[in-house]
Amino acid sequence: MCLAVITTMARAADGDTGAAVRQAFMRWMEAFNARDLGRACDLFALDLAAVYRGVPDRDFTQQCDHLRQTLTDPKRLSRYAPA
Repeated sequence: MCLAVITTMARAADGDTGAAVRQAFMRWMEAFNARDLGRACDLFALDLAAVYRGVPDRDFTQQCDHLRQTLTDPKRLSRYAPA
């Protein structure tokens, strides 16, 4: 999902900015893995424009709705881990 974007941002950023991006991603990853929708959506700006190949673009509400569907579906076992 956002992993590639955030990983790229973290590599491009340097110094304290890079550390802040990595910390934000780690908090998001922990929230996602805990299925904590509120904290998982905290990563995204309210003016989010999520663009993924083969998927319709999503705004903040649509992205959080998608996360809610993913995180509340007991049959889906998605997890993130640092690379």
